[in-house]
Parts: sequence; structure tokens; C-alpha cells
Amino acid sequence: MKQDIDYELIPGNNDHWNIRIKTGYYIETVFNFGELKVGEDGETLTFTSDVVSDVLGEDWKPHEDIDWHHTTGEILYDILEQQVAKTEDEQTD
Repeated sequence: MKQDIDYELIPGNNDHWNIRIKTGYYIETVFNFGELKVGEDGETLTFTSDVVSDVLGEDWKPHEDIDWHHTTGEILYDILEQQVAKTEDEQTD
């Protein structure tokens, strides 16, 4: 998942960003990340997500949908990867 291709950041409430998915099965789903935690082992990251809006219908239960978890995980990975690259660039300038 790549920003501005597969998803985009859009303003949310109170300095919080929402994410709108632009491609794939979850197209037009808007969500945001809740709490991020590093696991006790220091190697894993857990997170929550809250769906703001979707077009999948009332029967869709995102917290039971493993593909949803994979999709949001890929987006989170891309965002974190961008931030690491940005930080590294700023340190070399």
C-alpha cells in the first residue's frame, strides 16, 4: 500500500488524521488508527483502528475481518516507513 496511490490522509477531528482507502476491496473506507503499542519483546507492534465510514454494509465486522487487519497493517507499515526515511533525510541534511 502506497500513500496517494492506494490511500490518502484526510483531516479528521481534533488534530487527528483519517485515512481513506482509494483502491481494492475496501475502497472508500475511511478509518483512523487508535492506540499503537510496542510489544514486550520490543519486536512486535499492535494497533487498533476505528472505521469512520464504509460502503461495505452493516453486516461487515472489521474487527473480525483478517483481510482488513492485513490491509490496515500494510498502511501503517507504509506510514512508519515514510517517517523513518524522513527522519533519516533530516539527520543527513
